[in-house]
Amino acid sequence: GKQLALGRYDGAARLLDADTGNPAAQPLPAKPKPPKVSKLTPDAGQRGTTVRVVADGEGLEGEGSVFVTVTPEGGGGRIIPARPTGSGRVEFDLPLPADVPPGPLLLSVRRGDGTPSPAVLFWADRFPAVAEPADGAKLTLPVTVAGRLDRAGDADDFRFDAAAGQEIGVQLQTAADRGKFG
Repeated sequence: GKQLALGRYDGAARLLDADTGNPAAQPLPAKPKPPKVSKLTPDAGQRGTTVRVVADGEGLEGEGSVFVTVTPEGGGGRIIPARPTGSGRVEFDLPLPADVPPGPLLLSVRRGDGTPSPAVLFWADRFPAVAEPADGAKLTLPVTVAGRLDRAGDADDFRFDAAAGQEIGVQLQTAADRGKFG
């Protein structure tokens, strides 16, 4: 095996037969890894509002524009322009229509070359969210409490005004729904 490897300025490589100079093979260029979103901040927003979201991960930067595809489970999607804000980070304004069903939305970041990330979950809430209120905090209903019970014996408590006979509904999303009790 006498071969000569030739690297070109366009990034391609060619293997040449050393005796004849004829091309022997042209290895395919390395396929870029798809982008990966590891964290969304915030990961939920109220329906009928626009939420500024920051996606952190790997391979999110790229040539040209970056797009975010948001798809309700079982529904169509839309493309939203995003802005790279640093290595492995993009931000975008996510409009949540008032009629979007509450619950998970599938979100995927596409690099400028069109390569999509695996989908991650973003949650559409019915009510404004309060992140992990202090124990004993007074809340105004209706509200979504975005808290976390992350160890045995952990408890959160808060207060709210209610009238005699008023019905109060509570919905808990468990680890199976959201990855952690939240």
